Amino acid sequence: MSARSLRCSTASRGALTLFAVVAAPLTAQFPQSEPSVSQGPGVVVIAPGQHISGPGGTGYAALTSPGQIDIYSFHYVGGETVWFEGYTGGCLDLLLEVLDPSNGNLVVASGSCSGNNGYAGACAAWGTEVGLNPALGLQTGNYLLKVSDVGSNETGSYTVSMVRVSPPAGPMLSNATLVTDTISPVTDVDTIGFTVAQGSLVNLYLRTHGCLDLEYRILDSSGTIVLGPNVIDGNTGYAGACAVNQVSINPFGTPTNPNAPAPTTGTYWIVLRDSGLTETGTYDAEVQCLYSPTGCPNTGTNFTLTMNQPTGPGSLAINVANGTPGAPYITAF
Repeated sequence: MSARSLRCSTASRGALTLFAVVAAPLTAQFPQSEPSVSQGPGVVVIAPGQHISGPGGTGYAALTSPGQIDIYSFHYVGGETVWFEGYTGGCLDLLLEVLDPSNGNLVVASGSCSGNNGYAGACAAWGTEVGLNPALGLQTGNYLLKVSDVGSNETGSYTVSMVRVSPPAGPMLSNATLVTDTISPVTDVDTIGFTVAQGSLVNLYLRTHGCLDLEYRILDSSGTIVLGPNVIDGNTGYAGACAVNQVSINPFGTPTNPNAPAPTTGTYWIVLRDSGLTETGTYDAEVQCLYSPTGCPNTGTNFTLTMNQPTGPGSLAINVANGTPGAPYITAF
């Protein structure tokens, strides 16, 4: 699919050279585990971090006859933010409804997508999302997820992932450690944490492979969005073909202060998924500390790196110094 693109600048390519210099071995926490729960019969229990597969744990689930309804049970803790990411195949007009069984199966949230988004109304894959958040005022308890077709007249495959976004949880990135992971199935959402000290300057590097349109956002420890959502387009090749694409940014930067330091000490979270919930692929992620008032992790010092090559086509110059927060810390041309 086509997505908003954040194409790399020359500065991004300069940052890549820096990463190659300081990269560390992968941590043992990646790739992340995304277990599945098998489609019924009967009510199936699903938990955060799981996705729905077909019977026996393989492939996608499916509504195989008009009017079929699948029911899943889950536990919700009041005040959390939870996403249900849904994908439809075939002509199925996927309808997701969250029901409160303690209140007469009242529908507390719903979302749907048409399976007829192709050319001239042809069948086409598509994705949808249902979110539960503190604003709904839901109490802690057991709820139901109902999966059906909007008109009860079409069939097709589907999958749904349950994701707890806040409070965030997931494996942690070490400073200057490049990790590779996969968005699969199409509804998969990965959450990766990193810790910074107040006043630190950091750089976030993300790269998408294949056709994955990698959507990313940064949350603080309370689940509040610090950055995003933004999308790295995985279809920037010739005539929209799949292609590697990447960004290298300061996650705390603003339009008026792109080199802003981390506002508080704590753990921040990168939330990653395919923007259309229709494609899979691998991605790379790395967080690089460039300056910290107490010294960057793993090194105890801040980076001082100068690279100069003769000017001309393909030339590159990088200057990374201790500097002060708010001052430019990467220059490349």
